Order: sequence, then structure tokens, then C-alpha cells
Amino acid sequence: MEQRRSPLAWIVEQPGKPARLTPARGQEDLQPGEVRLQGWYAPINYKDALSLTGGAPIAQKTPLVAGQDVAGVITESRHSRLQPGMRVIATGCSLGESRNGTFTQNTITAPGDCAIELPPDWPLELAAAVGTAGFTAAYALLKMQQADQKPEDGPILVTGASGGVGSHALLFLRQKGFEIVALSRKNHCHSWLRSLGAAHTLSALPDMPLAAENPLLPPQWAGVIDTLGGQTLSYALASTQSQGNVVCVGLAQGAHFSTTVYPFILRGINLLGLTASHAPSRWRQRIWSFVFSHITPANYPIPYQILLLSEALNAAKKLISGDNFGRLVLNLGTSSQL
Repeated sequence: MEQRRSPLAWIVEQPGKPARLTPARGQEDLQPGEVRLQGWYAPINYKDALSLTGGAPIAQKTPLVAGQDVAGVITESRHSRLQPGMRVIATGCSLGESRNGTFTQNTITAPGDCAIELPPDWPLELAAAVGTAGFTAAYALLKMQQADQKPEDGPILVTGASGGVGSHALLFLRQKGFEIVALSRKNHCHSWLRSLGAAHTLSALPDMPLAAENPLLPPQWAGVIDTLGGQTLSYALASTQSQGNVVCVGLAQGAHFSTTVYPFILRGINLLGLTASHAPSRWRQRIWSFVFSHITPANYPIPYQILLLSEALNAAKKLISGDNFGRLVLNLGTSSQL
């Protein structure tokens, strides 16, 4: 008789230390408003890579299962909107931060508000590939539009354009008619970025060092979606035109930046923040509706690679080092796809 293997999970056991693949632990009781689901696919986002490698204290308590996204099927529900059997994408809502996350072969307990039912034509692996990256890109564009950003205002700079958020941002901006300038140090990706919608591609910003000494530079961009933070965010604020919008969505370059009040009081620039992990419920359904209506499953142009759960840590290291191209999606151990 074949012996059944115990389910595995990537568990952060100590702050600042790499996660370990160990037998999954017991499940939490299902509380009102929560769902339990069988995870099928889970992407490795940049934040997940930091958690897996110990590069940042993403897990706010330990031990904790890593992972913030999952595509799967609800098995139990105590949420009025969600029923067993629904195929859903669940992202954020403290998964992998203050509650056990998604990199597990066990069923996953999650707040119902973070789970959104998938359209019938969306495969689970595609939903995982889009994940928080596509959600964040759509959120950034909707925030800009809420602040009255229009295509006729001028070009939008997207930094870190070959990454998950940046590439989805190109996809959505193009569909809305914006002129896009894509910044990526990966020269081999530039033709692909143009196929996604970039009118121009840049490997570097030659005048970026000037932002450290000049609070205002000649205006070049009507808006910026910045995934890098650090000095690049300082440059974005100094070089955006009057009434432009700069959306800060990441920190791949650094968490600290410097600026003055001048971009705000002399040019009226808006610095817009967003939290994809803790997006208000009033935004969450709106964002996913936008994503579902702007991505055609049969023509999804962003490559993704399906990996075994055991490959997660090595893949995370490549993502942190910048040696990865495309999205990384973990098969959580299921044998087929619904």
C-alpha cells in the first residue's frame, strides 16, 4: 500500500533567516467572514522573495507560512459572498505577514474579503501569474485616473518595467491610450517591452544623479509608475511636469528617498501611495474587474514559469538578484487543473 506523504510548506522560522520547506502544521479554525481553500498555484512576488530569503522581515511573527497570493478552490466558507466550489484568486490581507500564507500543500485559511471569484475562462495558473503584480499595476493606473491623469497630458514613465508590476502596467496603459516610456536595465528585454506597448525604452536615466542636488529638473513626464523607490523616486518627483501624478508601488532600489516641498508647492505634483496587500474592500472588486476586462486569457503576453514547490527558495534568490525574466508560479502539488 502506497504511503501518503505529509503536505509541505515553506515556513519562516526566524526573522532574517531563509524559510525552510518542512511538514505543514495544523490549520486554524475557520472564523466568521473567512474561507478555507485548496490552493493550486501561487506566484512568487518580490515581497515573497524577500520573505523566503530572509531579506526583509515580511513575516511579522514566527513561525509563519510564507506567500501572499493563491489561486484555488474554496472548500469551506463562512463568508456570505463565497461558496464552496468557487474558483478564486486570493491576494494580500496579511497572508504571509501576520497570518499563515499560501506556500503550502495544506488547505489555506484566508479572509473572505481577499478572495475574488474568477471568470469561467480564466485558468487558475493564469490567475496566479497575474496575482498581486497585475493587481498592483491596475491599482496604480486607477489611482492616476482618479487624480485626472489623461493620455493627452503626455508620456508616462514606468520604472522597473520588465518586472511583474511594470510589465502589467505597460499592458494596461497601452490599452488606455497612454504614451509609455519603459525603464529597464535589462537591455535584452527592450524589444519585448515595446511589444507590450512602450513607445520608448531606456536602460538608465542619465540625469538622475542631478535630482540629489536639484529639487526640480526640466519636466519630462506627465506621470510615473515607480516600482523602484530610492533615488529613482527622488528623480521622478523632480522631473514630473505640473499637475502630474507619481505612484509609488515598490522599493527594489531602496526604501528611502529625498525630496523637498518644491515639486508639490511649485508644480502641484501628486505623490500617490497604494497598498496592494491591504487594499480596501471597496477597491478590491473594482481592481479585479478592471484586470479581468483588460487581460484576454488566450493572448496573455507576459511569460510565466511553473515551478515545483521545492524550487521556491532558489527561484526567490534569482528574483532578488534580478536574474529572472517573467513571472514565477508555484504548483502547490495538485495533479490537474480545474
